[in-house]
Amino acid sequence: MSCLGVRTLIPQKGLPAPIRIDASDRQREYALSILMPMKKFDHSGYLAIYLRASREASYSIWERIPERVQGKVGWEIRRLKKALREGGIGID
Repeated sequence: MSCLGVRTLIPQKGLPAPIRIDASDRQREYALSILMPMKKFDHSGYLAIYLRASREASYSIWERIPERVQGKVGWEIRRLKKALREGGIGID
């Protein structure tokens, strides 16, 4: 069907396409591979909040962390990144 050379879309009647799911649970495994070490290294309580924020929000969160705790949180972040790079973190 066209109107002045412009084709219009005719909606198809029938069942919608099935929702795709991740049958291998890769996303869940990835999330757990980050979450478990994060819980292990988060002694200050700020690491989870900092890592869950977007890049823009994490800067403002960093400014809200007390200065006496910023060094500890920075150390926890570096330690977590190093552990994730090296691998071999067991889930207890």
